[in-house]
Amino acid sequence: MTDRWGRCGPIAIVQALPSRLWASTGIGARRWQVTTHRRGGPTRAWHVTDPDLPPDLVRFDSVPVPVLAPTPAAVADWAWLVASPGGTALLPLWDAGRPGSSRTVADARDGDAAEAVLRFREAASAEAYRLAAHVAAVAPVTPPVMRLVQAALGPPTDIGHLMEVFLGGLMHELDADGADRLPHHRGYDFTDGARRVLLSAVSPRELLRTAEAVTQRIEAAVGRAPVFPAWVGHPDGAAVIDDTGRSFGWLREQALTRLGIPSADARPVAPMPKTRVPGGETGDSTEPRDSAAAGTDEAYDDAPGETPPAGWVELLPEDPVRFGRFRLRARSAHGWPHLTMYLAEDDDGTVATVRAPVMLHTRDPGTARDLVRTEAECLTRMQGTHAPALLGVAAPTTGELPWVAASCVHRRADAPSSPPAPNLRAVLDEHGGTVPEELFLRIGLGLTEAVAFAHSRGLVHGSLSPLAVLVTDRDVRLVGWATATIDGVDSAHRDVLPLSDTYLEADDDGRSLTPQSDVYAVGALLLAFLSGRWSDPRADNSGHGPLTNPGIGPVLLRTLWRCLEHDPARRPSAAALAEAFALASGGPTADRASEEVVTEDVRRVRDLAGRDIGTYGLEFARLLLTFSNQLASVGQREESLAAALESVEVYRELLSVGGNSASVPFSSGLAEALSNLSVRLGEAGRAGESLDAVSEAETLYRELRRRDFGVFGAGHAMTLNNQSNRLAEAGRYREALQAIEEAVLIGRRRAELGEPAVGGDLARSLTNLGSRLGDLGRQGEARTAVAEATQIYGALPPEEARRVWTDHAMSLINFAVLLGDEGRHDDALSVVDASFAVLDQYGDERSRAAFEIQEWSRRIRSWLEGPAARAPGQ
Repeated sequence: MTDRWGRCGPIAIVQALPSRLWASTGIGARRWQVTTHRRGGPTRAWHVTDPDLPPDLVRFDSVPVPVLAPTPAAVADWAWLVASPGGTALLPLWDAGRPGSSRTVADARDGDAAEAVLRFREAASAEAYRLAAHVAAVAPVTPPVMRLVQAALGPPTDIGHLMEVFLGGLMHELDADGADRLPHHRGYDFTDGARRVLLSAVSPRELLRTAEAVTQRIEAAVGRAPVFPAWVGHPDGAAVIDDTGRSFGWLREQALTRLGIPSADARPVAPMPKTRVPGGETGDSTEPRDSAAAGTDEAYDDAPGETPPAGWVELLPEDPVRFGRFRLRARSAHGWPHLTMYLAEDDDGTVATVRAPVMLHTRDPGTARDLVRTEAECLTRMQGTHAPALLGVAAPTTGELPWVAASCVHRRADAPSSPPAPNLRAVLDEHGGTVPEELFLRIGLGLTEAVAFAHSRGLVHGSLSPLAVLVTDRDVRLVGWATATIDGVDSAHRDVLPLSDTYLEADDDGRSLTPQSDVYAVGALLLAFLSGRWSDPRADNSGHGPLTNPGIGPVLLRTLWRCLEHDPARRPSAAALAEAFALASGGPTADRASEEVVTEDVRRVRDLAGRDIGTYGLEFARLLLTFSNQLASVGQREESLAAALESVEVYRELLSVGGNSASVPFSSGLAEALSNLSVRLGEAGRAGESLDAVSEAETLYRELRRRDFGVFGAGHAMTLNNQSNRLAEAGRYREALQAIEEAVLIGRRRAELGEPAVGGDLARSLTNLGSRLGDLGRQGEARTAVAEATQIYGALPPEEARRVWTDHAMSLINFAVLLGDEGRHDDALSVVDASFAVLDQYGDERSRAAFEIQEWSRRIRSWLEGPAARAPGQ
């Protein structure tokens, strides 16, 4: 059908489900680059290519059918392309050849209800599972009541989570033969067994809070919602509701009066003679309840006057009282049913958190013990840095319940009396969906440092999510280590605790988890946090997405997007990401991404690459590049050169064993490594070898740039800069000028294409061009080039200006020299003052670069003030 329609004109599928659920349907999609050649042309005639890979590697063989979310932005992209006489855009196209998710849909009507709920929990998101419990508490329900319950829960629960519940297989229609009923009048219910299991996930008090919120929404809808059918309980009523009915809210006297019902005490909607209160209690449904109390957090049963902190609820009757020396006080309102988290107190009053696989232990005690042991091993290795400190663990081989206790992470790190630290989701809610730049940079720096530290200890978290990131007033702590990868060995139980936020999982072709898997999750997590929506940032990168008004500098934003590269080798390391955040925050990078952490990371990954070069080689080679640059920044030139040489050797080995399928990532990595090696060889005085290395790098980049200018243009320009310097050192000035002129042309083309953060790269090339022109005696042209460079530097946004401040200062020094050669000493001195101003604004006085800039500026000033003093009239 779509093939026939696609031959006649433009077609598209509007997918009503949220994009995060598409993979579980028969209408999955992935993004492709689409080019049209005329307005309204048939989709069969569209030219479709992979947005990243060359056409000879990946082909789109079926009829292109766009899959659109029902949003203005998604439809606008498609409409623009169809109406364009010839344009290119990225669109999600139906992947008809890929089957939907293989996850089993729960069916509570057949077999064990507990197993059906478990299957639903594994397939659904955490928000959908919580919503299912609240809907089960009031079912049977009609669709409008379901929407009321979902709306009462509030963000982050949305209509997509309600779709997960409705389509999850746990609900069935009542009186299915009543086809004449309107859709919003049809009733749906859960089996008693499924309801019983679901209600154990939330406390009665939480259900009462939701009922109060539903009540407020009902009262607000009185007189404005004619399609909402419901019974109102009243002692004078003539109708009787059967025992299957459950109340889903209350109406106060004012609302009853507006409905024309005689005044009476507030009664439950859909009253029943006797109803089971969610949580196992029974009570008379005709007795009025104190709805005001339902909207507040009540005290612990055993601690009058105390209120559970946000995110925690009262213990359930079946919860344990103690684990070892830890007395339980509350349970987490979130998390997996397999691994319950409790708020507890040590015997000396120290607040702690205890995680115990309560439900899982009864079914699979071996898996329960493994999860606890993994968590304890990870916390031991983290040593209380960037993670809670391990306080106790019990993983017996007998039938006792295993558990692991850790220090409670407090909102104020130095104040144990302060409440528990919020997770990333709570932080976003506290700021109304938009966090200040300073807070985002602090959280990003803390998160990337924590992940880099974990990697240096041989750990891959593997389950990073908003709930796994706790934010204090000083740093970030990671929790949820139960399925982490340790020393390259993946957990065998990741399917027990699947990640509900699937957009945080990298599609690394089914390979084992590596540090680059965590980097992908960090990038996706921070981009979603920045956008204010917990969803795939790639899918949400529309007119209101994070690229439009990101609130952070373009360099850091580009680095975060690099984390989402499909090829793990193109992603930055966690240490490099921490360095980027440190730079954007204005702090010294050496203190933030310490040499000790990267050294340990190199040692560990070298060992892994020695055992499996195919899996860990790319990561090792890129890590060596980061290590080489870091060593050079602190003056360890011999060690830096050794790391650069080893990186080149690893890339050559990868090319020899990788085959044609991996030629592009390996070739680009080798080109970058050779360019870096050239700089290191030049610092060591090995000029001939330095020129050979950069010439080989330039040849590789030229071929790569021919394939994809957008990806490799910047790298080629940087290598041409390096090659120009090496040629000039060899006295080959005309060849040096040709190389740098090509680099400038590349920079100007990148600027025309609107690439982000291109200004600093172009200014660097122009400064270099000025030096090459000066070498050939073309002083006027040299001054023009350097003057343009200083203007570009001066117009850069603060975040990018901080990144390139040393280049800016050196460009000003070069400009001052050129002005001084022309006899314009006063102008030259003003330019030297400007170089000192850049140093004062962005430089770290302790760094070697700042010291060298100061020395150069002082020398130029002394040279200028001599002639200026002798010729005061100038």
